[in-house]
Amino acid sequence: MKKRVAGRARFVAVVTLAGLTSVGAATSLAADNGSVVFASWGGSFQDALRSSMLAPAAKSLGLSVKEDTTNGIQDIRVQITAGKVTWDVTEQE
Repeated sequence: MKKRVAGRARFVAVVTLAGLTSVGAATSLAADNGSVVFASWGGSFQDALRSSMLAPAAKSLGLSVKEDTTNGIQDIRVQITAGKVTWDVTEQE
């Protein structure tokens, strides 16, 4: 279990260093299942992120990446306010 948590932490660090913003998602990280939930703007932009960063980092770290879409910071606020954070990493402006 510690190995999976460490792998998820490395994934978050890799994606963050690639220019993405990390979200402190304690409740999401608590549900350790060997995957990371990533949210971005969708469409061709997210396709490009998937092929250039998400898939290579996931393969290197032995994790799966689940994807979602975001409409901006208000989505993060809603998750935090509700106490139901579902994303580990999100790309914002």
